[in-house]
Amino acid sequence: MNGKLIRSEKFLEFDLENKKLFIVKDHATALITWKKACDDDLIDKDAILFHIDQHTDFYFDEKNRDKSKIILEMKDKELIDFVINDLCPNNDEFIVNAMISGLIKDGISIYFNEGTDYGELVSGNYSTTNKMRFVYNEIEHNFYLHDTEDIADVCGYNYLIGNTHVHQDINELFLKNDNFILDIDLDFFTYGRQFIYSKHPKDIKRQITSDSFQKIYNKSKIISIALEPKNCGGIKNCLEILSILNHHWFIPKNLDLFDETKRFLENI
Repeated sequence: MNGKLIRSEKFLEFDLENKKLFIVKDHATALITWKKACDDDLIDKDAILFHIDQHTDFYFDEKNRDKSKIILEMKDKELIDFVINDLCPNNDEFIVNAMISGLIKDGISIYFNEGTDYGELVSGNYSTTNKMRFVYNEIEHNFYLHDTEDIADVCGYNYLIGNTHVHQDINELFLKNDNFILDIDLDFFTYGRQFIYSKHPKDIKRQITSDSFQKIYNKSKIISIALEPKNCGGIKNCLEILSILNHHWFIPKNLDLFDETKRFLENI
């Protein structure tokens, strides 16, 4: 296997060609990896988050405000305890917490299922995007909302490919920043409710090799992937989806993601 692999109690860390890849089981645990990436100078504070998920994951419990403020000061065990024991067990409370800590400034959400929201909904128009907005410590945070099941055809993402004037607010955010996190919940590549199935491999390949996704990937300094087996129809489904991503996307392509991740899931 090319590159270095770090095994942790709560995540796997892989070296890609010029990025870091973190794999976690439950999505809220991604917060731990973002903080580690900041500590390791892989990203700076006030990063921009690309969040690809069935759900928006924009929940916040006010009782966690004080601890959220000091996330960047927490030791590893303290942060793990906060994520595991204090955050909402639905795995939809971690993004707002990261914003309040100063780790993340704004985010772009690509989702297609009903999710949780925090703050004020600001409706977009012909040139701007719907967003959730809140102000903390006199700093405005915005979470831009794109409701779609297809990364390759995200509403407004022509701005990433061409030089149009569609969705100017996101275009400006994208062009003026180089401090991005790409965060993926593998349940984005599934369908069904009572019984959950993986999308067809050809559909997943088409999306992750699209111009839109490639531009997001290239722009991002680190990638975090949440396996979420309970929302993906089980461990087998999430590992199959991860294998498709590995085959068509990651560099080096011989990363042993499947076996390492399988062992990781068996040992936590």
